[in-house]
Amino acid sequence: MKKELKKYKYLIVVLLILLCLTLLSITLRRKETTSLEGNIKDMGLTIIKILYEPIKNIKNKTKEYEKLKNIEIEYNLNKTIIEEQKKTIENLKQLTQINYTLEDYKEINASVIKRNLDTFYMNITLDKGELNGVEKDSAVVNKDGMIGIVTNVTSNTSTVKLLTNLKLSVKIISGEKEIYGILNKYEDNLYVIEGISENTLVENGMEVLTTGLGNNIPAGIKIGTVLKEEKDHFDLNRTIYVKPIVNFNDINYVKILSKNIW
Repeated sequence: MKKELKKYKYLIVVLLILLCLTLLSITLRRKETTSLEGNIKDMGLTIIKILYEPIKNIKNKTKEYEKLKNIEIEYNLNKTIIEEQKKTIENLKQLTQINYTLEDYKEINASVIKRNLDTFYMNITLDKGELNGVEKDSAVVNKDGMIGIVTNVTSNTSTVKLLTNLKLSVKIISGEKEIYGILNKYEDNLYVIEGISENTLVENGMEVLTTGLGNNIPAGIKIGTVLKEEKDHFDLNRTIYVKPIVNFNDINYVKILSKNIW
């Protein structure tokens, strides 16, 4: 019963609104209006204003919400950009503190400008070339250690063959003794060192560095740390697995170490 009365109330209100709107429309069309028609017109305008007020408030709140949403999106975007800039600044700061080189090597700062997905762990392209003093076979390092060797140079760019795709003379530091071997390949995210003939103990955590033998590579550049050692059944061949010090998934800024011939 209450529900039916409520329905009738709504119906009456709607009919009154329609009646007011009809009378208002007729009144607006006529040039002259009576006192009663004027009162009806005013009442109709008042009702319309009252009915429109909630709609107006909803529109205003919707606009405020959209404005706040845009502010949130802009904030998140700026936050991401700032975090990336902080990371870049930190990389550059650490890069300027590198002290791997000898006096007869010059340092050339460079940025990675090209890296193909199909050769992601094979080579990268830098934004410096012959006009900047870059020479073929120069060592390339980042803030952590050695990443590769320059294999091709143009006027304004240079191609770097990554250490994951190179063979290189390296040494393992065991106390005051140095154990020499060949970094032969890269598999399962580890370097593989072979060609070690001596029986000096190699322990996990020992540092692996460049030897400086051959090419234009300075000695003492960090390569990684020993993770494990394996021997064959006759204890003749030793294979050392090394954890790289460089994260090859995140290379952006580097130094090219060119032999200073002046």
